[in-house]
Amino acid sequence: MCDEISRHRSKHVEIPDPDRFGQRVQRLRRELGLDRQQLADRTGLSEKILRDIEQGRRSRRQEHTLIALAAALGVPFETLVHGDRVAREPAEAAASTRDRRRWLGSSLVAAVLAATLAVVLVTGSRDPEPLPGLTLDEHRLLARSPRTGETIWSLDAGSRVVFAHPLPWNEELVLVGLGREGADWGWIRLLDRRTGDARWAWRPAPDQVARLFEDPDLAVDAGFAAYDACFPDLDGDGRGEIVVNVMHNRWYPSGLIHLDDDGRVTATYWSSGRIYDPLVSDLDGDGKDEMVWTATNNTPIYQGASVILFDDVCRHGATLDAGRGGRTDVPDSSRARVILPAYEAAFMDHLEVFRLKAVAPQVRVTADGERRIEVVVHGRGDDGALVTLTDDLRPLSAVPTDQLKRALGQWLAGRGAAANDTAIQAWLDRWLERAVRFEAGHWPPDGVATAD
Repeated sequence: MCDEISRHRSKHVEIPDPDRFGQRVQRLRRELGLDRQQLADRTGLSEKILRDIEQGRRSRRQEHTLIALAAALGVPFETLVHGDRVAREPAEAAASTRDRRRWLGSSLVAAVLAATLAVVLVTGSRDPEPLPGLTLDEHRLLARSPRTGETIWSLDAGSRVVFAHPLPWNEELVLVGLGREGADWGWIRLLDRRTGDARWAWRPAPDQVARLFEDPDLAVDAGFAAYDACFPDLDGDGRGEIVVNVMHNRWYPSGLIHLDDDGRVTATYWSSGRIYDPLVSDLDGDGKDEMVWTATNNTPIYQGASVILFDDVCRHGATLDAGRGGRTDVPDSSRARVILPAYEAAFMDHLEVFRLKAVAPQVRVTADGERRIEVVVHGRGDDGALVTLTDDLRPLSAVPTDQLKRALGQWLAGRGAAANDTAIQAWLDRWLERAVRFEAGHWPPDGVATAD
C-alpha cells in the first residue's frame, strides 16, 4: 500500500500547453475573487508554485498538485488541464462570476470535503492543513501557520541560516544552508516543512578539499559556509536535483555539491576562487537543463572572472589551473569554462582592485533564435562590462558601463593615449581577446577520485 501511495504522489501529468494552462488558472482564480496567497491557502501549495504555474514555466506537474488546484477552483480535473478540449459542465459554463462566488460560499463545506477527499485518494493520509510559510528572522528560520501566523517550529542553529528553499518537486521539504559561524558551520539540511525534523544533513570535510588542492592550510582552523542552491533538471526527467554552492571561510576554494533526495553526493566540482551566481536553462534545446555559474579565479596568472558551463555528464572535477598545483587525477570535466583575466596591471591599480569577478548570468535570445549568455564582469561596484558569450561560452563582445568608460577614459588620457569611445572600445576588445577557454571531454567512464 505504501508503494502504491508513493507512486501516486510522484506521478506527473503532461500539460499540453503550459502558457494557456497558466492563463486558465489565473482566469479562474480571478473569477473567484482570490489572490495567489488565498488560493495557496486553499490548495496547500506555495505562492511561488502558483506564480510559476500561471506563468507557464513547466509542462509537467505532479498529479496531486493539479487535483488540489481543480478542487479549489471548482472545475473538473480534465477541464483544468485540457481547457477547450474538454467541454465544461453545463451548470458551470452558464454560471456568472457572481453565481460562482455564491456557489462557493453556500457550498464551502462540500468544496472543502471534496478537495480533502481528492487529495487523500492520491496522497493517502496527507494533512489538509496548508504548508507553513517560511521566514528568516535575524538569520533564524521560522515556520508559521498561514491561517493564524503563529510559529509552528523554528530552527535556531549555532550558525546563521543563509537560505531556506522548498524543493520545487516536493514543497513539503525545505533545503536549508547554514553559514560559517559557530559549531554548525556549513551544514546542508533537508527538513520536513511541517515539523522541522531533519531528513538528512551533510557538510564538506575541509581535509578532503585540502588534499585535492595539496594545500594543508585549507584544513587548519577553517570550515565552509553554504552560500546558495539551485535545482536544475539536468537529466530531463521532469524532476530536479539539488546543487549547493559552498564556500571556504577564507573565500578559497568554493564548491558545487550535487546531492540526491537522500543526501547522497553524486558529483562535486571545486573552483580556485569564489563561485557566485547560477543560471539554469535548457541552452541547447535537448529537453535537459544546463547550468552556468559565475565565479572569480584566484590563480596568480589570471586573477580574473570565470564562467563555467555544466550538463548532466560534465559536472565533475576542479579548476586546477597552471600555477595553482593540486592533484592531476581530478581533471576539470565541466562542459566549458572561460576565464576573463584581470585588466593590465596599471589599470587595475588605477581602479584600486586586485581581481575581477563575474556575476548575474542571464540568457538572451537573438532575433535569429540563438541563445546568448550575458554576464557582468567587474572589480568593485559599477566599474564593469557586460560580456556576451555564445551558449558554449565563446566570448563575443564586451560593453563597458558608464563608470568603467569614465575610468578607462581618464586612465588612457593620463597616458597620453586617445580616450574617445572608439579607443575605449578597442582597448576593451583587446582585453576580451585575452580570454582563456577550456573545453573538457566527458567524465572518464571508469571514474576518478573526487573530494566528496
